Amino acid sequence: MIRILQIVVRIIPIVIIVLFVALWFAYQALNAELKLAPEGAVIDVTQGTGMIILATQLKSDGYLSSSELWQWYGRLSGKASQIKAGEYELKPGMSAFDLLDALVSGDVKLHRITILEGWTTSELLLAIRANPAIEQTLPTDISLAALVAGLGERLGLPYQHGE
Repeated sequence: MIRILQIVVRIIPIVIIVLFVALWFAYQALNAELKLAPEGAVIDVTQGTGMIILATQLKSDGYLSSSELWQWYGRLSGKASQIKAGEYELKPGMSAFDLLDALVSGDVKLHRITILEGWTTSELLLAIRANPAIEQTLPTDISLAALVAGLGERLGLPYQHGE
């Protein structure tokens, strides 16, 4: 019994040291900069994308050095289930920690569209149709004039025309 106790007492410090070294290496790996081009990158996270699929994609794209480590961190921190869909900009200097924080906070890439004062509804719709960053959900098989003609009614306004 005393012999076993002596062995356990000698092994516990070794196990603790190995555990701390492993945690230190994991922290260093997650805190290292993502492997990005100097101009950064953009990723698109679709609704319902899980941590495993996202981590695998990020590793295959070359951004993450260890997808498994990033997955474990996401699960243990409780952030894996909080990832929000959207288009995210990866900037030089970001770490795996920063990336997961951005995905959880929903810090999506914003796109600019300028609406000039005095534009008609048709001009606004043309600008929207011309912007590749905006998902087109309006029908494209009808003319703008026809689309604007019934816009007021579809929006529940007291007049039919959208101008």
